[in-house]
Amino acid sequence: MLAGQFVKTAAEAQGLAEVAVLEAEGNAFRVRAAFLDELGAAFFRRQLEALIAFVKNRYAARYAKRYKKTAFTLNETYTYADVCRLLDWPRQLSGQNIGGYFFEKTTRTLPVFINYEKAKEAIPYEDRFLSPRELIALSKTKRRTDSPDARHIFQWDAAEAQNRLYLFVRRNKDDKEAKSFYFLGEIKADQTEGPIPVLLPPAQPDGKPVNAFEIRYRLETPVSAALYHYLTAGEL
Repeated sequence: MLAGQFVKTAAEAQGLAEVAVLEAEGNAFRVRAAFLDELGAAFFRRQLEALIAFVKNRYAARYAKRYKKTAFTLNETYTYADVCRLLDWPRQLSGQNIGGYFFEKTTRTLPVFINYEKAKEAIPYEDRFLSPRELIALSKTKRRTDSPDARHIFQWDAAEAQNRLYLFVRRNKDDKEAKSFYFLGEIKADQTEGPIPVLLPPAQPDGKPVNAFEIRYRLETPVSAALYHYLTAGEL
């Protein structure tokens, strides 16, 4: 992040180049000369010190209690970019490319992102909580029960057993105040029930039904009563 390299596009990288703190030097990094020059200005240094103090206090108040061996804190909020970075992915992906969930093979992590309240024009994915500890979700479209997605999610072999699935939920993706997702911890797909095939309505009136499958997830940690009520009923 300090080198301005964890971005989605070349345009973003170019925009951050002039404000980056570090720059690449071979296989390592060094502090940019321009940043060192700025530190010589008393006003800039005071502002930077105030910012660092704020960040440290915010971290201590909200993020110091790590969930298991992750960089996340239960019930705190994170953007798509935050999740990619904190899971140590080699690159950042947009929400569109993640598409509800994404298996990153180098870290064997699979974050699941749920928009609980759907827009009227959205594909009718019926993601729903059954209880504070159980959630029904649907796969991406055009996925069958024997697809790689199902293998990653249901962890059917020894290699897949190393996968770690994490749940992130927000109530409404169109809410300008809610661009982040609540982190709800690690989840496991119900292997006894397995993937349940479903046919989704076609996107066009003259189209054909679309394959997908349903997943029953069990949360390792139940959602708190207040947050569960907010996500399912829109109140906090």
